[in-house]
Amino acid sequence: MKISVITCHCPHNYGAVLQAVGLQRWLLGRGVDAEVIDYRPDSLLRRPRPAYLVRCQRLGYVGDAHLGRNPLLRLLYLAASFPFRLRRRSVFARFLRRELRCTPECYSDCDSLRRNPPRADRYICGSDQIWNTDLPNGRDEAYCLSFVADPARRNAYAASVAVRLARESAGAAFLLPRLALFHSLSVREDTTAALLSSWLGRPVRQTVDPVFLLRAEEWDEIAARDAHPLPAQPYVLTYPMGDGRSVFPVAEAVARAAGLPLYAVSFSLRRHPAVDRQFRASSPGRFLQLVRGASYVVSNSFHGTAFALIYRRDFWACGIPGTGDRIGSLLRLAGLENRFVAPEADLSPAELLRPVDYGRAVPRLQRAVASSEEFLERIIHG
Repeated sequence: MKISVITCHCPHNYGAVLQAVGLQRWLLGRGVDAEVIDYRPDSLLRRPRPAYLVRCQRLGYVGDAHLGRNPLLRLLYLAASFPFRLRRRSVFARFLRRELRCTPECYSDCDSLRRNPPRADRYICGSDQIWNTDLPNGRDEAYCLSFVADPARRNAYAASVAVRLARESAGAAFLLPRLALFHSLSVREDTTAALLSSWLGRPVRQTVDPVFLLRAEEWDEIAARDAHPLPAQPYVLTYPMGDGRSVFPVAEAVARAAGLPLYAVSFSLRRHPAVDRQFRASSPGRFLQLVRGASYVVSNSFHGTAFALIYRRDFWACGIPGTGDRIGSLLRLAGLENRFVAPEADLSPAELLRPVDYGRAVPRLQRAVASSEEFLERIIHG
């Protein structure tokens, strides 16, 4: 049995890379000849605005609007950040070469896939934000498996729309007729599963993100191949996405309450005043090690929260305005809605240090993983 997987597998983003590794390793462990389609639309070398790649991968990208408008400041920022960007590109490329089995051919658009599709018995799209129609990848037919001639071979696993999708929106108009052709459909968020089931008039399952398909020990094996010494003393770890405004006040409060230093995993050149140490160009393996070694994790990242759960760390999850219900769906699945905190929340030190109820969360996650594995087994065995 050969299965080809298409997903956003190569951004310089820990969650995107690790979810691709998780699904492929699970399939390989079931005796499946699994490969990830090396799909890189709008190559970094050919166009100035990559369609789905994280924009800060471009060596010339400046996220700060003020710096971007001022040519001199932009130049100074790019010069200062260049070594970190170059190292980040290097560590991600090395990790992908080592941990992912990709197709020999690299595809640049859906037409190239249609002309010469990888041969497989089944095809899976997902996971991660492949159907986020606020981004160009969500309107890319390749992520709807349109290059697969036989709809009976089209399957979606834990795909994410990421944003709130309105029935009359252009995004829904694009997705719905294409998803109606799938043999089996599953998505990552419970709200998306309910909406698509209603709109398509067919079952759409909620399945777990692929990172949950591997045990903590399996992630440790992967992380160990990126051997780095862990910090010697206990620490609070924050993994902020975006500008981090929803994260840093909470992380600082937790670190103060615990009497521990605050470490950050962030690609930003700036370091928040409360951060004692910043890891700017860490490999995905080191990211895993840092989450595993943390006393507390504070993040507004879906996968930052996911790996805190996998490693059973005490954590707080924060939100990012306009990014839908990704983290909320995960916390509901684990029965840990009380671990979501707003930056303006006035929690006492005792409340901030309250341990996560893993006695409640672990059985719920185990049932969700078992259900997701059963969904994948059905894809494998038809």
